[in-house]
Amino acid sequence: MPVKPGEITSDHGWDLPRQHGTVVPIIERLKARGIRTAVFVDAVPEMMPAVAATGVDRIEIYTEPYAAAWGTGQLKDEIDRVKRTAAAAVAAGMKVNAGHDLNLRNTPLLARTVPDIVEASIGHALIADALYLGLADTVERYVRACRGEAVDAPITQ
Repeated sequence: MPVKPGEITSDHGWDLPRQHGTVVPIIERLKARGIRTAVFVDAVPEMMPAVAATGVDRIEIYTEPYAAAWGTGQLKDEIDRVKRTAAAAVAAGMKVNAGHDLNLRNTPLLARTVPDIVEASIGHALIADALYLGLADTVERYVRACRGEAVDAPITQ
C-alpha cells in the first residue's frame, strides 16, 4: 500500500502506470519467493491494464469512497466504480480483493453487487464489533455478510 509521510492509514491506491518502477521490483521479489501478490488500487477501471502489467496476482480495491457514500446519493456511482474496476481486473487476468471501512452494514451490498470480489479486508471493524458481540458471533456475522446476507450490526455502526 502506498503511504505518504504522516498518514495513519492508507487513503489511496498506487498510481499506475506512473509508479510502475516502484511497484514492479517489489512484486518480482515477492513472486520469486512464491508469495501471492496484490496491489492496493483506487476504483479506476481504466487503470487495470497498467496494474496487470506489474505482474501482480490480485488487486485490492480501496473501498473507503464506497463506505463514505453509504446512505447518500453517491452510493450508486461508487458501487458502480467498484464493480467496473473488479470486472476490468478479472478481464486483465487478476483476482479481486476489497478493503477499507467495510463493516456489517455495507459489506452485504458490496458482496451481492460485485461478485468478482474473492476476499475482503475487514480487520478493524471486525475487532471493534467483537468488543460488543464477542468474537465468535462477530466472525459468523462477517462470514454471512461476505456472502451477501443482511446481518444485524451493533449500534456503533
